[in-house]
Amino acid sequence: MSKELRCADIFKGCRHVEQAEDIRTLIALFMSHVREIHRVTNPTPELRIQVMTAVREVHARVE
Repeated sequence: MSKELRCADIFKGCRHVEQAEDIRTLIALFMSHVREIHRVTNPTPELRIQVMTAVREVHARVE
């Protein structure tokens, strides 16, 4: 089961979605986006908490 972060859950209006199989990879990829696009170079503890609580599990689609 993979995990997902939707940037709009933290930065309103941003449509970026990141997915990864493990949480460490997911957070690293997402924070790279936050640094590059939103210019957040020194994330606050509050932002880190928001990111951790916004992680969702993505279930495989059965068609």
